[in-house]
Amino acid sequence: MLNIGRRDARTRIAHLLCEFALRLEVAELGRQGSYELPLTQEQLGDAVSLTPVYVNRMLMSLAADGLISRNKHTISIGNWKKLAEVGDFDPRYLHLRQAAESSVTTTLPITSRAPSAAIASPP
Repeated sequence: MLNIGRRDARTRIAHLLCEFALRLEVAELGRQGSYELPLTQEQLGDAVSLTPVYVNRMLMSLAADGLISRNKHTISIGNWKKLAEVGDFDPRYLHLRQAAESSVTTTLPITSRAPSAAIASPP
């Protein structure tokens, strides 16, 4: 989130959706790219420094491109690799537990830029 100012609006939203997907998958609260996101567009906008109207436009844009679909508060990722590419998402900075990586990579493929080595455990 520290480099959010360097990203355009579409990239910010795509990145946030990827991060939610990965964190929820590791916590076993989401499955295979589909998860409950009980946040309003206003709250999403606050997280990425965008207005709710612009958040809505970006979500509609991602949906129009087949990257996500929405049903009330459920987000389904249609094309993980492309969404991660649009969001410039690299999960290495999350420092998730190594044990969780195997389940994440089988259901949510990491971008091609990610190393094949395990995600490091926090110190």
